[in-house]
Amino acid sequence: METSPESGPKRLLKCSLGLLLLSVLLFALGRAFPLHAEQVYGGVFPVIATVQALLLSLVPLSVSELSILLILVLCLRWLSRGLVPLLSGLAWLIPLLLASGILFWGLNHCRPPIAQRLGWSMDQPQQEELVDLVHELAGELRALEGSFGEAELAPSTDALEQLLTSTFDRQAKQWSWLRGTQARLRVPLARGLLARLGIAGVYSPWTGEAHLEGLLPAPVIWHTAAHEVAHQRGIAREEEANFIAWVVLRDAPEPAARYSARFALLNQALRALAGQNPELVGELLSTLHPALQERRVLVRQFWRLRQGPLSRATGRVNDTYLKVAGQEQGIRSYGLVLDLVLAERR
Repeated sequence: METSPESGPKRLLKCSLGLLLLSVLLFALGRAFPLHAEQVYGGVFPVIATVQALLLSLVPLSVSELSILLILVLCLRWLSRGLVPLLSGLAWLIPLLLASGILFWGLNHCRPPIAQRLGWSMDQPQQEELVDLVHELAGELRALEGSFGEAELAPSTDALEQLLTSTFDRQAKQWSWLRGTQARLRVPLARGLLARLGIAGVYSPWTGEAHLEGLLPAPVIWHTAAHEVAHQRGIAREEEANFIAWVVLRDAPEPAARYSARFALLNQALRALAGQNPELVGELLSTLHPALQERRVLVRQFWRLRQGPLSRATGRVNDTYLKVAGQEQGIRSYGLVLDLVLAERR
């Protein structure tokens, strides 16, 4: 029997909607039974990541960027035929992308939190704890001054991948759920675009690539790269990715990497302390090493110059995504890294 021209798109629509329904069902089950999600998906995800790594090793450019271009070309082709073909194509493409994103990586959100894995109690940071942490980090940052060149704060992606792979593998000997493949970092060809969107780095669940904004200020590059590689290792929650970045970099062999880790955590601690005692924060800031103060100004100015409608819109989208994924505080969850750091210290 001869098939009608519409049978193909209809089949694609049914398949993509069915796959989306299945992925949402698995996500709901995973949220309800996190230990089962760890047992099952904790074994499946490393296989997915390994396959992605093998495919990425064949392509030197960002596959994510190339895929976006292909999707845009496909949409333009549909639009050239009329609005109906475009809507018909998007009707199956969007559910397919959502479903594959959940299956390839999103189910990591269902795995047990780090605090639960390690048996830590999570309490709100107290002012005394934050002050002690700020003093400690400021002293360590002061001691690190002069132990590295400024160029070492902004290494090549090859250097980042090499060190991060070794530090993650070392930590994975203690925490087996952190095992993974070679770190895979990409700097998008469209440099500056991520920053305009208010994004320092982004992980693509479809390709397994960690992307870094190519214009990032040097003090935050190591930490941002480690955060995105944590996502590559299956750490989905943002505060946990920040915590893992801290853990793998704090004792790294590269002084610049250790500096970046402490720089990022100090800023988080100061931000949290400002919500409790702004006057005290002002006093603490005046005691920081001059070079550290200059770097903090550099980073603030970088993001201030790039604030605008695009970054605000992206922030709202990211906030909604995180809440849907189960992180109730949305983009504020990034700062919850302090809860984990202090829980480890108690």
